Amino acid sequence: EGKTICAIDDAINFDFGKSEIKPESYGYLNSLAETLKRTNAKILVKGHTDNRGSEEFNLNLSKERAKAVMNYLIDRGVSSSKLSYSAFGMSQPLTDNDTEEGRRMNRRVEFEILK
Repeated sequence: EGKTICAIDDAINFDFGKSEIKPESYGYLNSLAETLKRTNAKILVKGHTDNRGSEEFNLNLSKERAKAVMNYLIDRGVSSSKLSYSAFGMSQPLTDNDTEEGRRMNRRVEFEILK
């Protein structure tokens, strides 16, 4: 409880500027769904982006990505009462956005364990 799991390093992928989850992400999300179904844990899905694009665009994109992940988990049998989402856009980078590596790390989905 109170811990955050950061899904970077290609765990959850989207095309540039899009919110549709790429198929290579399904294995990670399916494992997460199975874990959530076996536990009483509740999670907050948190969407983040890099700094390319406007603040408004990135905030909306991070919202749509977090919502897509939440809906994917619900579609895999996780109770919607265990899930919520939030969007942060480019406001909480893990590292600088000066390199492609930094931007890749900042484009992420995090899962905060609430209970």
